[in-house]
Amino acid sequence: MQPLSNLPVEGVRALLFDLDGTLVDEQLGASAYASLHAARDAGLRTIAVTGRPAGWCDLMARWWPLDGVVGENGALVMRLVDGKLQCSDWQIAEDPVNRLMGLWDTVYAAFPDAQLAADQPWRSHDLAIDFAEEASLGLEWASSVAEFVRAQGARAAISSIHVNCWFGDWDKLAMSERLLTELELLPEACVYVGDSPNDAPMFHAFERSVGVASVTSYGDLLEHPPHYVTKSDGGAGFAEVVAHITR
Repeated sequence: MQPLSNLPVEGVRALLFDLDGTLVDEQLGASAYASLHAARDAGLRTIAVTGRPAGWCDLMARWWPLDGVVGENGALVMRLVDGKLQCSDWQIAEDPVNRLMGLWDTVYAAFPDAQLAADQPWRSHDLAIDFAEEASLGLEWASSVAEFVRAQGARAAISSIHVNCWFGDWDKLAMSERLLTELELLPEACVYVGDSPNDAPMFHAFERSVGVASVTSYGDLLEHPPHYVTKSDGGAGFAEVVAHITR
């Protein structure tokens, strides 16, 4: 990983970014949110790409300075079009709630200390198992759960706080590419910023991919590292990226 100072900024038209651990620390800080506005003021398209639930994406798409929100690790995308919220799902699963709850029952039987994420009631396509938001179960535990989930025929991705599980062929990258096509943006004109293993497909696909400082803590769990890394963590690292692009 190269230092952020080596990131070329010529021709950048869009900024895509993760939320937890990237834009948001324990709370959304003033400097990080100001940097998001600064990116828009500089003429950049801004796209959040997150594992957070559909219910949260609705609010962000309506109220934040964003051109789109990819949610639930690529299950859906929301954006305002002519002042009205437009939501597109990657695919409509058959009986998704019962299937996911069946998966949860299987996980809970194998991992009795598991707990659903507090934001589960606002999810439409995936199951979020908490290991580092309200819970304190560690990355090794999260990795074991993810491996177990995959053995059940589901997909799993580890964020900085949750193990996200779903039945479907989407991920952050697939839906982001679909949205970029709609916005007539080429990947080479984009910068992606993330922090954790579920960002690996994005780090691999975008030549101008950046990890905030904490990305270095994931070791072998990070299948594809970013090309560049900030000095600071979380929202401060995000602010670094915006300052570098808009300087």
